[in-house]
Amino acid sequence: MSFNFLTKRRGFTNRAQKLVDALTPPILRDSRWFCWLLYYPFLKSKTKYFFSFRENTHALSMEEYTSYYQNTQSILERDTDLGIDGLNKLLGCITQSNVLEVGCGTGYLAKALSKSNTVTATDILISNEIREDNPEITFVSCPAEHLPFEDKAFETTVCTHVLEHVLDFEQCVRELRRVTKKELHIIVPLQRPAKYTPDLHVSFFPYPESFLLRIKPRGVHHFQILDGDLYYVEKCDN
Repeated sequence: MSFNFLTKRRGFTNRAQKLVDALTPPILRDSRWFCWLLYYPFLKSKTKYFFSFRENTHALSMEEYTSYYQNTQSILERDTDLGIDGLNKLLGCITQSNVLEVGCGTGYLAKALSKSNTVTATDILISNEIREDNPEITFVSCPAEHLPFEDKAFETTVCTHVLEHVLDFEQCVRELRRVTKKELHIIVPLQRPAKYTPDLHVSFFPYPESFLLRIKPRGVHHFQILDGDLYYVEKCDN
């Protein structure tokens, strides 16, 4: 499947999500039976994991958190969550750099970045197949909240569609800033909170201001909306 199709599909998915957000009243959005009927045809037996995840996130250990991803990998694993505008922006801004991608998933973005950069990529689950298919990339298995790298180890750090998933948002942001020497690039979906969703999101950012309030921008920074997602850049070399 081509990347162009996948990234265009992201824009469609975001528009569909926003339509559901706008038209579904809270009494239905938080109704277990309504959401079960809505999502079960797609999630099948995996529905139980998505429906229990948000109820348990406050008490999950890292091992239990990872287990949720292992049990839902067949549903969640897709080549990329990026839209075409977000991808093009990243690839156009980041060249000739020592790059860290935090939360690399299938390695799709890391592979694209590796064509003009030296890339290290992390995630809590990285298969041997991904490692073998991308020998030019250095893969490291670790949680985003605990990056095993020295301070300012990378000129550029990229973190796309990850911060909405992490258990400790503030700790993850501290780590992203700690390991970054020059620029930090972040993309998150703009999505309304809901108790039952077909994803394992811990945090929700319905508006750009929702994200900015959480990340507490430092120094020179800017953001824009691309493909319905928020694209945020922070300079770390001030």
